[in-house]
Amino acid sequence: MNLRRSSGRRGRLGAIATAVGLGLVVAASAVFMVTEAVNAANSSAPGKPIPEEYRGAIIEAGTACPVLSPARVAAQVMAESGFSPTATNGRGGRGLAGLTVEQWNTWKPWPTATRTDARASLLALAHLTCDLIGHLRVDKVSGDPWELALGALYSGTDAVARAHDVPAAARTYVSEVVAYAGFYEQDSGLSLAPASPSPSAVDSPSPSVQPSPSASLSASPSVARGGPTTQAAVPSSHPTTAAPPSQPLTSGALWSEEFHGCLSAVAAMDGTHLAIAACDGSMVQHWQEMPDGTIRSVGLCMDLAWAATTDGTIVQVANCSGNPAQQFTLNPQQHIYSPYANKCVNIDSQPGVGTSVVSYSCLGQPNQVFVFRKQ
Repeated sequence: MNLRRSSGRRGRLGAIATAVGLGLVVAASAVFMVTEAVNAANSSAPGKPIPEEYRGAIIEAGTACPVLSPARVAAQVMAESGFSPTATNGRGGRGLAGLTVEQWNTWKPWPTATRTDARASLLALAHLTCDLIGHLRVDKVSGDPWELALGALYSGTDAVARAHDVPAAARTYVSEVVAYAGFYEQDSGLSLAPASPSPSAVDSPSPSVQPSPSASLSASPSVARGGPTTQAAVPSSHPTTAAPPSQPLTSGALWSEEFHGCLSAVAAMDGTHLAIAACDGSMVQHWQEMPDGTIRSVGLCMDLAWAATTDGTIVQVANCSGNPAQQFTLNPQQHIYSPYANKCVNIDSQPGVGTSVVSYSCLGQPNQVFVFRKQ
């Protein structure tokens, strides 16, 4: 009997110990589950809050081309610097945008811009990203254009072109930026109008540039006389147009005898593709050959879309930036010549499609001849 009582007591104590142990396990499991839930919540919101002093610059940079958005620019800045103007990114880049010295010198939006100017820094990052999108389109790399451009920022365009995808070395980086973008898309304040231009941009050539946009006209594939080519659609940017540097060397309409029409800027809008139209004396058909090597109409510069140098590149008007892709001369052969691309402005005509104005190898053909006429 004593043994049985003793055994029963031990059984009761064992049951209590088991219950306590189970309780501890349950409690520990609950703590683990709460911790995991917190971690999951944190992982779904990885980005830091956007500092208010950078918000306007992010919104403006997010309009640089259709593929970008303020949330995507914020995501790129978060990945490159965590919104710290003194950060370095481990790839030779520094500052808010994480640009290298070479990238900054190429993409700074006006000559007096400084890397410490948030607006200038983020515009440079946005224009570089848009340019990479354009180059990868020309290289016919399929996939999400922004993610491919991010891959090119990390590993270079050659690596993306070889992989025909985001390179393996860049995938973690790209995934991180995409996650940040998802977080910043929840920020309703990124839909606000951008802040006014910073004082450093006043009376300076505007942020610009190579990735200049298409407007209402589509950039459909075109076949220039002399050989076929295709040109991808061009994204949009919205900087302010700089004033002409001085009095024009020559001005008037640019007449094409071959097409019995005038070269037209079509509209006073950054990124509008040039066209040939019946001469009507309008301002969009009035061109000025400037001492700085640009040819301008309605305050905009003749421009090679994406700063591309391939045959068939769309010729458009864009905000004047001082970029080599906006250098043109009317040479003795009456060609509008681009020294940068070593190409001539070419009127392409396709049955049932109409005409388009592109750059093409200088062939001395009538569709590449333009004559200044007084208006």
